[in-house]
Amino acid sequence: MVVNKVYWKRLLLSVPVVVLMSACASAPKHASKPIPQDHFAEVQRPDIPLVMNDRVQDWIEYFQNQGHEHFARYLRRSGRYIPMMRRILKQHGLPDDLVYLSMIESGFNPHAYSRARATGAWQFIYQTGVRYGLSVDTWVDERRDPDKSTVAAAQYLKELYDRFNNWYLAAASYNAGEGKIGRAIQKYNTEDFWQLAEGKYLKAETKDYVPKLIAAALIAKNPAKYGFKNVDYEAPVVFDEAAIETPMDLRVAAKCAGVSYEEIKALNPELLHWLTPPDAKDYKIKIPTGTEAKFRQRYAELNPEERLGGTDKVKLDESTTVAKLAREHGLPPVLLAAVNGVGTGDSLRAGKEITLPMEPPEGEAFYEKRDREVAQRGRHHGRDSVFAYKVRSGDNLKTISRKTGLSVAALKRNNPDVDWSSVRKGQQLKIYKSAPAEKTSRVARGSGKVRRGRDLAMNDKTKKGTGKAKAHRRTKRGT
Repeated sequence: MVVNKVYWKRLLLSVPVVVLMSACASAPKHASKPIPQDHFAEVQRPDIPLVMNDRVQDWIEYFQNQGHEHFARYLRRSGRYIPMMRRILKQHGLPDDLVYLSMIESGFNPHAYSRARATGAWQFIYQTGVRYGLSVDTWVDERRDPDKSTVAAAQYLKELYDRFNNWYLAAASYNAGEGKIGRAIQKYNTEDFWQLAEGKYLKAETKDYVPKLIAAALIAKNPAKYGFKNVDYEAPVVFDEAAIETPMDLRVAAKCAGVSYEEIKALNPELLHWLTPPDAKDYKIKIPTGTEAKFRQRYAELNPEERLGGTDKVKLDESTTVAKLAREHGLPPVLLAAVNGVGTGDSLRAGKEITLPMEPPEGEAFYEKRDREVAQRGRHHGRDSVFAYKVRSGDNLKTISRKTGLSVAALKRNNPDVDWSSVRKGQQLKIYKSAPAEKTSRVARGSGKVRRGRDLAMNDKTKKGTGKAKAHRRTKRGT
């Protein structure tokens, strides 16, 4: 009788095991909506072996010293997200310790953004996020939604483990791509990650990824032992949900819930602007737990215009276009078009009465965000990029600096012939954006190669010779 050894090996490894975790509170009732169990959920995959060796010890020492400040902040933030992440991982039959992959990727920051345009707590690039069901458009980026991105990460990690039957190789694949790790296995004829890490085929970032994950898990599960005493963990994120029938300004939503605008924004990091998507019906907005009844009552009392914070009626002095008028007022063209019953590409004749929604919050005008995103895309191409900036009404040196992301000194250096004491509307300025010196890594996701972000500042130390840290560079914003 011929026995399929691989089959029996996987069957034995699927036996449920007890997972030990740090003392984080269980997710409250309303932490997030439960996800449906799938046909893999009853199969509990084994724990990640938390071994100790020289590579792991090196990272522990790094987190205790050069990376101490960053790691301490990520430990505090972990209390906000770990309970939710643990629950979702468990529903997918995955070990709890995978939450620390999010720690080394983003520091549990849903707003973390890499130069390779990966974003969110799990650092998905666009292609991979869409592949696992995350919506990404002008209004919403679900890669930044902690719950939905964790579900996507669980699905992806489950696929990686089922391919390699080894958590070290699965984690390395999350960093470098499953194709890269598969080729490394063929090249060196071994499935031992530590042996693969001795070769030259894998990049240093991937070789460091697994020991970094183990070190983070060991410290986070017993922080006092490693010098992180009296950690002030943030409270677990909890919320209710309310369906929004028509577009709603988040400042109005905050008033309906009786909380601050900042609190509503923090609960909805997937929303890229100050309002819900104009073309979405029954959009579900997150509100603080215990405010649902109050919110629904106040919301029902508002008409569609009031949900946008009120509107103004203005008569056009001259002909223009929807796009141009929207830009002048810092509004999304689709929103201006929607409230006026016209198309985004339509022209508007002089004398026409136009409805203008409430002005956006300070610093959040739609064109400002778009310009910053364009500038960020320019930095990714590995060379200096030049952009033209058209001075707008009310602009001065400081506001232009804020909008473009350049310092006042850099603006003056880029535009030596400009008289900044009399800068005028319509004047064209040159905006130079330089690319970072380091190269971003590539990840093979599915059938093709796509870009992924590098790790956090605490992870981007370079090693040479003895493996001691030689540099500490920041590669993500907002961590």
